[in-house]
Amino acid sequence: MAVRGGRDRADRDDFILVRSLSMGAVLGHYGGDVADIITDTTLVTVDGRSGVHHAAGIAIADGRIAAIGTTREILDRFPHAFRVDGRRKVIMPGFANTHAHLYLTIARGLFEDYPTYAHPPYDAVGRPPIPQLSREERSVMAQLGALEALRSGTTFVLDDTLHAEDYAADLVPSGLRILFAERTWDRARAAVIEDRDGRAGDFLAH
Repeated sequence: MAVRGGRDRADRDDFILVRSLSMGAVLGHYGGDVADIITDTTLVTVDGRSGVHHAAGIAIADGRIAAIGTTREILDRFPHAFRVDGRRKVIMPGFANTHAHLYLTIARGLFEDYPTYAHPPYDAVGRPPIPQLSREERSVMAQLGALEALRSGTTFVLDDTLHAEDYAADLVPSGLRILFAERTWDRARAAVIEDRDGRAGDFLAH
């Protein structure tokens, strides 16, 4: 999906996220059927001017941006489209999270106060234990992480993972764009060691 928010959510969300915006889009011709328009909103674009437009409107067709402009321009062009009231809301490009571990959402509350010198795989620095998760449990945790990403304003995630096959297909309905980065090590039996001051060193083969 190119647009987050919708008919049943527009009255609850404080912001609506889109993948890309350009004020030039309103000047072009769109031949498809526009299903929804959002009106009277604040629109933040990422074109060369990086503008902030008030009392703006946006037209949506087939889950993609069809046109943007002033509310009056959008209403005149698409008078029969379903109208979503965008007052007190901001339409803006989604954020990108370039380092995430979606299925490790279960670790929330365990690692927040963990020392910054600790690096994976934490073999010698007393990592708090993470329960062994089944395929279904990894999928549930990954879906929760994806939903929280969307709720916080993120529309793209790079997922650093070892188990993408367990949940990748289950994340498709979320509409979140995800790059799965399977992790590999170039040393056999790698581990983390600590020096005498308790600081973790690099991965070392043993």
